[in-house]
Amino acid sequence: GRVVAQQADIKALTEQLRSERPIDRIKAARALGETRDAEAVAPLVNCLSDANAGIRMTAGAALVKIGPPAVQPLIQSLSSDNKDCRRAAAHALGDIGDTSAVASLTKLLEDGDEAVKSTASFALQKLNAKPAVQNPTAPGPTGTTHPARTSFRSAPFGRQVYAVGENPEA
Repeated sequence: GRVVAQQADIKALTEQLRSERPIDRIKAARALGETRDAEAVAPLVNCLSDANAGIRMTAGAALVKIGPPAVQPLIQSLSSDNKDCRRAAAHALGDIGDTSAVASLTKLLEDGDEAVKSTASFALQKLNAKPAVQNPTAPGPTGTTHPARTSFRSAPFGRQVYAVGENPEA
């Protein structure tokens, strides 16, 4: 019944993602997200490299709707040669909210593309990641031996290790 029909819809929508018309690809990506079916993840991840920004954004939003099944393929996309794909994947991972992406997103803080770095930083903020204390017994700024409370926003890119935790500015 319904499952067979949905699988047929996913196949047809996946075919529509190959259309030459961007509007058709956008509509297909949006509809695939509405299915919330893991079968739609791979074709949507492929759209993150599309030359059309609208398609990349729609595919990313669709992957967010699908949620947890999209996390590992999105993490793999963070190492793509395509900067637009890395950026879209980072954005989607931040919106999904799965903290298993923190380490991979942290690596993007050293990316050669400023937009990718910025998106990774924003995604880490959404995941409530903060700099991990690398040596909690090291003297603090006043000579005390307490953990540093470095603000995520002021941390230099590529110089901190990030961990999941409470907001350091709270």
